[in-house]
Amino acid sequence: MQFMHFLVPMMYPFSLVWAEHDSHPVLYEIYVANPVTQAVLLLQKFFWYPLIEDPSDLPRQFPPDLYERGFITLALCIVLLWLAQRFFSRAEGKFPERL
Repeated sequence: MQFMHFLVPMMYPFSLVWAEHDSHPVLYEIYVANPVTQAVLLLQKFFWYPLIEDPSDLPRQFPPDLYERGFITLALCIVLLWLAQRFFSRAEGKFPERL
């Protein structure tokens, strides 16, 4: 859990990651594919977007496709939750016996 603070932009601004996205595109894609990174960036955008003075500076502050990635992650989470609930409702009676 100690590494989680450094795997998402909680301790440093996203602009540091954006500055390196041209030289390390695969690492950048892995970084922004992290659902926790997306959640942190969406929360930061919700709080800090009204305070950004220059809209042309926005891509360096947040990924340009942040909303699309966020909606895809939300849809995947809803599907996984539905599948997990369905599995648990079928196996609910067998859990106490196996434990």
